[in-house]
Amino acid sequence: MRYTLAVCLAVSLFVSCKPVQTVSFCEGVSPEGKGVSCGPRFTTGEVTMLVSLKKRFEIDALGVKIHERQEMKEKLVDSFTFSVDPEKQSATTNLSFYNEGTYRVTVTGKENAVLGEAEIEVIDTY
Repeated sequence: MRYTLAVCLAVSLFVSCKPVQTVSFCEGVSPEGKGVSCGPRFTTGEVTMLVSLKKRFEIDALGVKIHERQEMKEKLVDSFTFSVDPEKQSATTNLSFYNEGTYRVTVTGKENAVLGEAEIEVIDTY
């Protein structure tokens, strides 16, 4: 009985402890700062990247690197920084994707530490 209870508890903890996604791609942001229509797949054009942390940024700018996945390798297609409020825990910036493909976006912060990364698939519907 104890073994069964322990297994059930472990499974429920595993299922309920979902990691918070630090980097999200959305169609926009609400006035409250929440992402609107977020997901991993978008058509070509502009998309809003939302970066959310559990602690303050403590830095004036975040770094972004965008790699395009190509068969067995990745190619750096863009690298830039954008300004953030060091006292805030979330920030947004617009990204432009005009070519179809799968991209890995990495966001870095203080001392170039990786704050998060996410993958986005861009499709051309025209």
